[in-house]
Amino acid sequence: EFNIYDENIKFLYLNGVIDNCEGICCVKVPLYYKALYARFKPEINGEKTYMATIKDTIKPYLKEDGTLDLNKLMKRYIRYIKERGAVMFKGRNYYEGVYQYNLDQFLSLYVEAVDGKVYPETQVGGGRIDLLINIHNQEYLIEVKANITGNDYEKSKKQIKEYIKRKGLKEGWLVIYSDTIKDFEYITEEENGIKLHIWFIKTNFECPSKIK
Repeated sequence: EFNIYDENIKFLYLNGVIDNCEGICCVKVPLYYKALYARFKPEINGEKTYMATIKDTIKPYLKEDGTLDLNKLMKRYIRYIKERGAVMFKGRNYYEGVYQYNLDQFLSLYVEAVDGKVYPETQVGGGRIDLLINIHNQEYLIEVKANITGNDYEKSKKQIKEYIKRKGLKEGWLVIYSDTIKDFEYITEEENGIKLHIWFIKTNFECPSKIK
């Protein structure tokens, strides 16, 4: 939460590191965002043992030609969220970046096993895609949204389709976290030769302290 009376927040704000985004602290400068993201990512790893157990490898999520079966990996991610959602999200509505970070951390554990990389906030023809996966020069674009309205949903689909076109790709992924949906859902949409994979991620888990 952005509170100008908090000395730490005030210091970062006055030095141009953070800004006030509708009452939430955010980092608008891409250079600062990536630096902070890279700095703190290795330390926040308490969920690793749940994201990838000793039995989990990247092999089941690679196709015969070596490309990533991202939809199959997303199913594994949903298994993780079903197991840990009540602990991770704690019945609260988080800023979009929290969900993006969680997904990035999960995907990185798998794709880095084959020398792949997940890049956050990557420039794509004048815009910035939330997550870009690169495995052996094959790219996968992922846009992340949280608790959006119907109008925002349509705008988000249009946005990622434009990114897909600019990259010369045939498909992309839109991952929507919402506290209003009753269950997880996966749908696809195709238009003008572009396929959009849309995953709806439930976040309205009961707080762990209330679970009996």
